[in-house]
Amino acid sequence: MSKLARSPDREGGTQPILRLNKLTMATGKPRIAKYAGGSVERRGCALCLQSAVLQQSHLLPKALYRMVRGDGKNPHPLNITANGWFQSSFQEKAHLLCAECEQRFHQGGENWVLKHLLRKDGSFLLWDKVVKHSQNLSDERCTVYKVAADAGIDFNALAYFAASIIWKAAAHPWRGGGEEITLGERYQEQFRLYLLHEQEFPEDAALIVDITRPENRLKPIIGDPATARWPTHFQHSFFTPGVVFEIAAGKLIPEAVRRLCSLRNRFIVSSNHEEKYRSAYRSMSLR
Repeated sequence: MSKLARSPDREGGTQPILRLNKLTMATGKPRIAKYAGGSVERRGCALCLQSAVLQQSHLLPKALYRMVRGDGKNPHPLNITANGWFQSSFQEKAHLLCAECEQRFHQGGENWVLKHLLRKDGSFLLWDKVVKHSQNLSDERCTVYKVAADAGIDFNALAYFAASIIWKAAAHPWRGGGEEITLGERYQEQFRLYLLHEQEFPEDAALIVDITRPENRLKPIIGDPATARWPTHFQHSFFTPGVVFEIAAGKLIPEAVRRLCSLRNRFIVSSNHEEKYRSAYRSMSLR
């Protein structure tokens, strides 16, 4: 029988460890044990690579699903995937990260971003800050906002959140029927080191934050990460209520895309999300 003990962690505190019997050690299979808190698995954390008790990590934050649940007969969120639109309570999750790295993701971007997304009551804190503290640069296709430095928008949190979701999508074969995401070894490692705060946001990557305008707001929708392949680069994106996060990656990213990078240049795009959702659905249906 495996027992739960505690040992010093890297900060000098304590963390749970598992004492595994010889049979478990000899099988070569994932080492899973049970204790009062339920089943846990101890192996290498996908982010820090340290041996640890792995947490049940969600691909999209668990709190995001609570935000978009309705109050009617079918309260489940509307989700867009490679298989089309559906309403479901299903959440992608897997034993992927240690407790320390889970907290790293919460504190690095998730907590700030979730507070600023579109709510069911129509409130939208990120939009309010954008329109109040930005220069409007419009054309017929979309509006581009140049956000003031004192707008109270944490672009580091936006970038960290987007990178954490895209990186998780590529780091594990999720089983929800969504599209398989591949960053390639180079970008997978660069984003891993960025998420560990060991290097800057990858040079050959650009973050595009696309926020919905009030006249185009639909029922809150979430969407698992998907990838579009362009002649010059790959574009990885996912949907959250009111915001589409996109990360372009590749040495040949067009200069126009690089200039729109939210992290480096404080730009936020506002396009027609209804058409973007429909276009995504059509492209997925044709695959």
